[in-house]
Amino acid sequence: MPPTRKQVMDVLGFELRNCQWSWSAVNHVKKQVMFFPWDCYLDRDHFDKTKEKRYLILHDSWATKPGDENTLQHGYTDAINNLKLTINEGFELTVMFQTPTHKLDYPKSSEIAEIRSLHSKSYFNAKLSRAGEGYFATLISRFEN
Repeated sequence: MPPTRKQVMDVLGFELRNCQWSWSAVNHVKKQVMFFPWDCYLDRDHFDKTKEKRYLILHDSWATKPGDENTLQHGYTDAINNLKLTINEGFELTVMFQTPTHKLDYPKSSEIAEIRSLHSKSYFNAKLSRAGEGYFATLISRFEN
């Protein structure tokens, strides 16, 4: 059986605030934040123009639960707090890809997504950017686990 996201993060020294709903994790010792973008969330328009692989890691529309616009998602609030670590405190952004159980609409998925697999053999150092309603991670370099 493949390792769980929690097991992988424990080995790498990252803390997941909650195994069920966290969209990101933090390694306070190495000053790194890890996001888990869907592998299908490549910003294709950006790639076609620049040849840079930039992935959506957070979108403003994800703040509330699908179908319940009055309830904030815990994962969103946690992710915003972790982004603040990269923006305000110099933490390095890293990403580890995951594959959803079914194809998701990009970028404003109104679906509840579940993880089919975590690409746990490697992760990437990335540059954070904000464009429109999204936060993006542009891949810089790869780390093998």
